[in-house]
Amino acid sequence: MKKIILILALIFSVNASSQYYKYFYFSVPAGEESEYLQMEGEHFGKVMEKAVQDGAIQGWSVYRKVDSKRHEYNYYSFVNFGSLETLANPGIGKYFNERYDESGSPGLISKALDKFGSYMVFSATFYRHDAQIRKNSDGFRYLKHNYAKVPDVGAFIQAQVDNWGPFIKKYMDNGEINQNIWVVSNMINPTGNGFDWNVKTVDGYDSLEDFYDPGKGAFPDLNEANLDDINKTIPNGWYKSLLWERVYWIGSDGKLKSNN
Repeated sequence: MKKIILILALIFSVNASSQYYKYFYFSVPAGEESEYLQMEGEHFGKVMEKAVQDGAIQGWSVYRKVDSKRHEYNYYSFVNFGSLETLANPGIGKYFNERYDESGSPGLISKALDKFGSYMVFSATFYRHDAQIRKNSDGFRYLKHNYAKVPDVGAFIQAQVDNWGPFIKKYMDNGEINQNIWVVSNMINPTGNGFDWNVKTVDGYDSLEDFYDPGKGAFPDLNEANLDDINKTIPNGWYKSLLWERVYWIGSDGKLKSNN
């Protein structure tokens, strides 16, 4: 019963940066990436563009893994649903139907979607507890995902929000860290002992140079971040960290953008 109460507390502890969102992970074979990306850009991108413009969802993007091993997923798409109500009843089916009608060749799209579906290996729902964005940020192109399996999700989230969030925000804003965004989330579905991680943090950078040298050769003193409090909640360390490059996204103007 205590575990159920904790999960409910985590899910409904909403603040200004709290969001519900989903990831869809794909393993795309060599030689088929162009086909996959074409489907993301020409079909899903247009569907999500209209859904964002109408306020049905709050965001969408596609990332490819940097220096990936192909036995793992090498792409993911991200949908920001915002509220729990939108997650439970997304209502974006009509946008897919409209796209079918506009295409003039729904049969070809259906065939492509079957192939597209064969790439997907995993999907998960997350709750974002906090996000810190650098003052006057001009956006980001690369994201580092840090995954961990922690024994007490609530304690981990609280330590991150109380300690690392303010630390990273301070040094992003004063320019001593070349980072544009930081996020902390926990996976709310699926859950259980069969998964190697249940929480993640995200660090966003504008360039690979910023990623490899975020502190310009002299990173701020980590003692200021109360690392003891953080480390107690993550006794086994990080499960793994992966670097991703943004390929498609919906910009702040509601238009589909691409680095592809």
